[in-house]
Amino acid sequence: MAQGWHAARAPTADEPTPEPVQGDVAHAANVLLLSPSMGERAGAPCGGLLCETAAPEGVVLVSLASSPDARLAAWRERATTSPPERVAVLAPGVADGETERLPVPGSDASATVERIGPAPDLVGLWMAISDRLDTWGDGRVVVCLDSLTVLLQFAEPRRTLRFCKTMADRIRVGGHAGHYHLDPSAVGDRAVAAFSRLVDDVAAHPAVDSR
Repeated sequence: MAQGWHAARAPTADEPTPEPVQGDVAHAANVLLLSPSMGERAGAPCGGLLCETAAPEGVVLVSLASSPDARLAAWRERATTSPPERVAVLAPGVADGETERLPVPGSDASATVERIGPAPDLVGLWMAISDRLDTWGDGRVVVCLDSLTVLLQFAEPRRTLRFCKTMADRIRVGGHAGHYHLDPSAVGDRAVAAFSRLVDDVAAHPAVDSR
């Protein structure tokens, strides 16, 4: 399904916090984001997509690679618009029965944190994502999965591919948007090619050789 490759813009001296992803790719239903999973460049293309994607009514951040507050901060660091009123972070951990909320940096909004168990589980994760799409069914929702690299450490590749295809189909049919972080240096060319076929477009950070 992938329509092409796009390079995220690199920072310059005059543009210290660029909007990483622009143009057609920012409006694709499902985007595979190829970027390093460690260091300052981790998740760099994400902010532009969350801002560009037709002013979403809700944002769901699946935070498997960092803490919920770090994931919120990384998103808002590159944000150019205000966040929607509905923001949820799905993260590993065990719920204690209390509603967990975190402030969304740079705004008056807050995010609900939903714990999905001590280790990533494809069934539980899909149920949590699907529940948000059902509950917030009256508007466009952006789902950010950070990351497929982490899921592949816990689930067999074919199961992870099926999970990604199911999610991409649901996103596409529902008129929502989804982006899926993947570190190509951690998974190899075959995995990148397999996941690329499931999405509508691919964006690569300048630190990644996308060819």
